[in-house]
Amino acid sequence: MKNYVKWFGIIALVVIVGFSMTACPTGDNDDGGNNGGGNAVIGAKLELSGQVYTMTFNQTNYTVTFPEYKGNLTLSDGNGGTATITGGKVNYTIETPNNLLASDFDDLFYGYDNVTANVSNVKWFRLDFYKNDANTYYSLRKNNTVYNLGNTSGTATFESVRYVYVDKDVTISGKGKTQNSGTQTSKTNDFSLALKEGWNALYSKSIFSGTYPAGNPSAATSSTSTETISLNNPSLKWVLDISQNDY
Repeated sequence: MKNYVKWFGIIALVVIVGFSMTACPTGDNDDGGNNGGGNAVIGAKLELSGQVYTMTFNQTNYTVTFPEYKGNLTLSDGNGGTATITGGKVNYTIETPNNLLASDFDDLFYGYDNVTANVSNVKWFRLDFYKNDANTYYSLRKNNTVYNLGNTSGTATFESVRYVYVDKDVTISGKGKTQNSGTQTSKTNDFSLALKEGWNALYSKSIFSGTYPAGNPSAATSSTSTETISLNNPSLKWVLDISQNDY
């Protein structure tokens, strides 16, 4: 992912903030690649499935494509369990995580100030699928990337859904902030999220805009990113990132 926004001069990890259904929750359906969304408040049981894709970025014409992944892979869920990809399809089910964190929520909402909860002693867990294999790192996440580039300016939109478990109802709030580095500006918006006991879907949307010399996005002269977090579970693709462990 770190190469995909090079033309804005901003590390893509800023986008992927760490930082995303009723009593009988519906899993993500394989609906031709859209991995249909659902209610953000999921409940006690999380069921995920769907076609997996990889992402290819063309640095000549700055286009993004999502080829279907056809392989088999087993990924850790960070909780002592695994998610299996078989023939390019992922399947995964979890109820109460084993490794609930008793820490505050600052690590969950990196890039925000004054992150607070309206009740104390809430334990939580964020689901992450990953695998380290020799010199290759795999991660799987529901996301989407869109570029719209003109001759001297353009935009890019990054969307991601993360699944978070909390052991009691809690409203988490945070203050956005603005950070400047030369001609680059990164902004986050205030948020207030009413999570319910069990699994919840957190949706992050970041919009980049930039200017650059005519026909040369890789030489961006200025850029701005703005991120908004909400409780939402839109239809996004399961995207498998395959990276070399060179950082």
